[in-house]
Amino acid sequence: MLEGIGLVSHSHGLGGRQEFHVGPATDHAHLVCASCGSRVELARHEVQPIADEVLLRHGFDADLEHLTIEGRCAACRARTA
Repeated sequence: MLEGIGLVSHSHGLGGRQEFHVGPATDHAHLVCASCGSRVELARHEVQPIADEVLLRHGFDADLEHLTIEGRCAACRARTA
């Protein structure tokens, strides 16, 4: 209900876990480190080119509000280098 009236928005974290953000917030995506769990929020303009390319190549209109990219942060990568 709160999402429906614009007070919160949700996205999905590791393992599909739902995460909620107090609104109104601008659309954003997340980078999540699978090693340490650190998170970085990406502004819409940072991920819009990815969505544009997906739409162009596949005809798929991505919902950037729910985008989470899992990988390894710079600190974790440096520890294993």
